[in-house]
Amino acid sequence: MRNSDEIKAKLNELMEFYNKENLQSLPYNECFPKTYSILERAKKEFDAKLFFILMFGPLKAGKSTLTNLLAREYVSPTGFGLETTLYPSIILKSDSNNYSIDVYEMVDQRDDKEELFNKVIDILRGISAMDDCRSRIRKITYPLEKKYIKQQLTEPLEVEPLITVLRVPGGQLVTEQIALIDMPGLDGVKSNWIDSVVHRWILERADFLIFIQSSMSALNKATVDFLKDAYLGSKKPPLWLVQNIIDAKYWREQEDRDHTTEAQKEEAKKQIKLSLGLTEDLRSTAINLGKADDGMSLPNDVLLSESHFLEFEKNLEEIMSDSRVRIQQENSIKGVSAAIKNCCAIFDDYIHELNDLMDNNDAYIKELEELERTLRDIGRYSRSDDAKRDIDLTVENIIKEWYGKCSVRILDMKQNFSQKSQKQSDDVIKIFKGCAEDINGYLSSAIDEARKKRTFDDVANRFYDKSYDCLINTLNVKLKSLEMDAYERKICFEPEIKKGIDFLHSDTEIIKKWKSKKNDIVAVVKSLGKTDKFYKNNVDYMCDWFEEKHDEYKDDTEHRLKLQINEEFKDWNKKFISEIKVYVEDQVAAKERVVRQENQNLKDSIGYIEKLKSMCNELDNYINSAIE
Repeated sequence: MRNSDEIKAKLNELMEFYNKENLQSLPYNECFPKTYSILERAKKEFDAKLFFILMFGPLKAGKSTLTNLLAREYVSPTGFGLETTLYPSIILKSDSNNYSIDVYEMVDQRDDKEELFNKVIDILRGISAMDDCRSRIRKITYPLEKKYIKQQLTEPLEVEPLITVLRVPGGQLVTEQIALIDMPGLDGVKSNWIDSVVHRWILERADFLIFIQSSMSALNKATVDFLKDAYLGSKKPPLWLVQNIIDAKYWREQEDRDHTTEAQKEEAKKQIKLSLGLTEDLRSTAINLGKADDGMSLPNDVLLSESHFLEFEKNLEEIMSDSRVRIQQENSIKGVSAAIKNCCAIFDDYIHELNDLMDNNDAYIKELEELERTLRDIGRYSRSDDAKRDIDLTVENIIKEWYGKCSVRILDMKQNFSQKSQKQSDDVIKIFKGCAEDINGYLSSAIDEARKKRTFDDVANRFYDKSYDCLINTLNVKLKSLEMDAYERKICFEPEIKKGIDFLHSDTEIIKKWKSKKNDIVAVVKSLGKTDKFYKNNVDYMCDWFEEKHDEYKDDTEHRLKLQINEEFKDWNKKFISEIKVYVEDQVAAKERVVRQENQNLKDSIGYIEKLKSMCNELDNYINSAIE
C-alpha cells in the first residue's frame, strides 16, 4: 500500500479547497461544514494515539465474559438470562492510580449527538482536547466499583450518555496504546443496534473487531443484518471470530469433542464469510469461555489451558505488537475512503435537495407570471353598467330629496309674495333672490350630506361586491399562497363635485326681468288704480315662471351630476385598478428578484458540490488503486 503520507497530502488538497473557496460562507452551505468535519476526522485518525478493539455479538454469546478476561478486570456485567449491558463502554488503561468510571454527557440534549460523540472519541484518542468543548460536554466521575458499573451500564438512565469510559489498571491488551470497546448485545430488547445509532458510530471508529458467537445458537437475523449493513458500510477493519464453545458432552472422547468444536467453528466462519461476501480467510478461534472464566478466578491452570483462552490472548497480543501501527494506518486510509463515500452520499442528497428547491423556485416564478392573468381579469370589469345604474339611482335620490325641500321653499316664497304690496317690490326681489340661494344651498347641502355619509363610497363597495369580490379574493388567495401580502386597501370613492350649476344668480334672466317690469307694473297700477290685483297677477306669473325654471334646473342638475359622477367614478376605478396592478407588480418584481438570486445561489452551491464530489471520487480512486 502506498505511503499514508501521500493519502494525507491529497486529503489536505481536498480540504484546502473548502477554505480557499470559503464554501462555508455560501448561502446554501449546510453540507459543507458537515462533510468538512467528516474529512477532518478521517485525517486526524492518522495521528490517533489509541487503538480500539471492538467487542460485539448477540445477547448471551459470552461477550461480557471475554471482555472481562481480556481486561483482567470486572468491566462488563455478566448474569444469567439478563440483558446485562445497555450502554457501550470503553475500557482504558488509567494514566494514574486513579481508577474510575467517567460518564460523558451532552450539556444540551438538543445538541448534535453524533458530533459530540466523535469529539469524545477524539479526546480519548489524543487528537482533540477536552477544553475545546467543555461548554457542550460534561464529564461525571464515579469510583471503579461493581455497584457503579452495574448502575451506569445495566440500569436505565435518565440521561443517555455519549459514552462511558472505565479507567482500569490495564494488562496485556489494555495498555497506553490499546483500549477495548464493550458493546451491548446486537439483538437486545432494551438496547440493540437497529434502535441505537451509537453502534454504527462506534464501528466507524473501531480499528479491530472481535465478534463473539455462541456455539449453542445460530447466527440470528439481527446479527447478520448488523454484519451486512453496518460492517460492510464501514471502513472494514480486521475481523476475528471467537466462538464460545458450550461443551457439555463429557461422556465422549476428547478427540470427538474437539472434532465437533472444529466443525462448529468452520461452519460459523463459512456462514459469516458468506453473509459478508468475504473471499479472504477469516480469523477464528474456539474458546470455552466458561472454563476460562473459572480458570481465571480459580487457581486452576488446567481449565485455562483447556479453554484455549490464553492461546487466543497470546495470538491477539502478538498481532497488536507486530501489526497494530500498520493496521491503524491501513484503517486510517480505509477510513478516508469511507469518509469520502459518506461525503459523496451527503453531496448527492444535498444536490437532489437543492435541485428540488430550484424546481420549486421555477414553479413559483410561473405562478408569479399567472398573477398577470388575474390582473387582466380585474381590468375587464372597469366599466361596469351595474356601477352606472347604482350611481344614477344615487343621484336621483339626492335630487329627489333636494327637490322636495325646494318645493316647500317655493311655496313659502309664494305666501310671502301674497303679503307684499307694490311698495315692497324691492323686498319681492330679495325674496326671489333668497329662494334661489336657498335652492342652491339645499343642493349643496344634499350633496355634502351624501358625501359625508359616504354614499358614493357605498356605491363603490356595492360595485366591488357585485363585480370584483370574487376576483380580488382570488387574487388575495394567490398572493397569500405565494407568501405575499394581500391587497387590503379600503375602497373609498368621494367625487369632487364641481360648482357652476347654481340656480338663478342675481344677474340671471328672472331677476333682470323682474327689475325691468317692476317700474312698468308700478306705472300701470297707478294709472289703472288696480294696484293689488294687477300686482298679484304679475307676481303669480313670475312665481310660475320661477317654478318652471326650477323644474328645468332639477332635470339639468340631475343630468349633469350623473355625467360628472359617472366620469369621476370611471377615472377613480381606472386609478384603483392601476393601483392594484402596481401593488401586485411591485411585489412580484421584488419576489422574482429574490427567487432568481436564490436560484443563482443554488446553482453556485451545486457547482461547488459537484467539484468537491469530483475531487472526492478522484481521491477515492487513488486510494482504491493503492489498496489493490
